[in-house]
Amino acid sequence: MLATKEPPNATVYPYLAAHWHRARAISFVRGDSGVGVRGPNLNCSKALAEVSAFHAIINDPAAQARMALWYGARFAAIANVTLAARMAAACPTAEHQQQRQLPPQQQPRVDTSSAVVVVELWEKAVDMVDALGYGEPPNWLNPLRPCLAAALLRDGRAVDAVAVLNEHLRRRPNNGWGYYGLSVALDATGDTAGAAAAKAAYESAWVRADEPLSSMCY
Repeated sequence: MLATKEPPNATVYPYLAAHWHRARAISFVRGDSGVGVRGPNLNCSKALAEVSAFHAIINDPAAQARMALWYGARFAAIANVTLAARMAAACPTAEHQQQRQLPPQQQPRVDTSSAVVVVELWEKAVDMVDALGYGEPPNWLNPLRPCLAAALLRDGRAVDAVAVLNEHLRRRPNNGWGYYGLSVALDATGDTAGAAAAKAAYESAWVRADEPLSSMCY
């Protein structure tokens, strides 16, 4: 993604172009995964530039008209909030600029760089995905509850993280991301037996994967 120099034509393919910029922004904060652990390639200024380009597209009336078809506009709104959550965790200074570009109904209640803001943004994103309804495959492919759980853990709320991950596994049984996160969350509560069982379930679900997980949030 970072090696690709030019985005898709935003006039013809606004949705693809917007998500090209979003993916690049995430790449510049990758290693954070929404939990505040900064990766070795963290570059907040470059990430913020991509966020600004993303906003320029999704706020353009012509692009909005094109994205009104199917779920395009709703997907863009979800992407906007998830991007804000990642920026808030990884780039505290840039995060304030990012928050101010969110629509009022999507802004966190407090304008401060903290784990509380990150949790609230992931909560909003989860609610927005739930509102899309049922789909096969899921209307929003990558699950967001593990990201919410990771943010809760960062805020010292391990018990809440366990509840969120159990709900995720109820909705997506045998999901490796969920089991991996549950093992981490249960361990944080002191439930070593439960953590070991969740880790075994993760290893079973992930047995054919190319690489082991190092984060619960994709």
